[in-house]
Amino acid sequence: AQVLPTVEPCLQILATGETQSAYEMKLVMRVFSTFKEGALSIALPTLRQLATILRAVAANPSDAVFNHYLFEAIASIVRTVLQFAPAQHGEVESALLPVLSFILEQNVADFIPYCFQILGLLLDSGDSSASAAGPQIYGALFDRLLTDSLWRTVANVPGLIRLFSSYFKKNAQFSEQIKRNMQTILLRFQYVLNHRKIEMQAFDLIAAMFRYLPFDAYK
Repeated sequence: AQVLPTVEPCLQILATGETQSAYEMKLVMRVFSTFKEGALSIALPTLRQLATILRAVAANPSDAVFNHYLFEAIASIVRTVLQFAPAQHGEVESALLPVLSFILEQNVADFIPYCFQILGLLLDSGDSSASAAGPQIYGALFDRLLTDSLWRTVANVPGLIRLFSSYFKKNAQFSEQIKRNMQTILLRFQYVLNHRKIEMQAFDLIAAMFRYLPFDAYK
């Protein structure tokens, strides 16, 4: 618990934009991955500050190591809050969805794979029909996520499959979009299967389909 007070000074330094210290961001990540529920009291304030930092660095994502730990810190906080305080799911979405949407709209290529992973966490862990964003954000993203160019960027594929697995898990809410796009989904599966570097990812996609989708989805 004595480590928790160090988080705020680290964030204040990072928020100035004068430095991008991967070591300090790694510390923030470690606090939440280690203390979990013990760090819950500072989780949402920290998440909001990290979202602000993320929006700033998205304009010029120059330090790959810093950016990696930034997203790892965000993911650690999301997991902590959604596991130990699920009622705060809407507040987590409110903090993150605007900046994640901005990154996708601006096509910040270095950050897009991370965004898919975070969106998958959020969609998995909450009832999107009752969330602050409602189904609009996730529903609006669905068709765009099947864009051919996204899948041809190999770095995107694990996150895309992670996110589509979450959509399949929430089939009751997205059944119409899934059924309407089934042919395209199967085409993306075929593309991944035929790509030597990512072919194993194809089995994750088809396994999620078989696990979560009813037979009617394939008609």
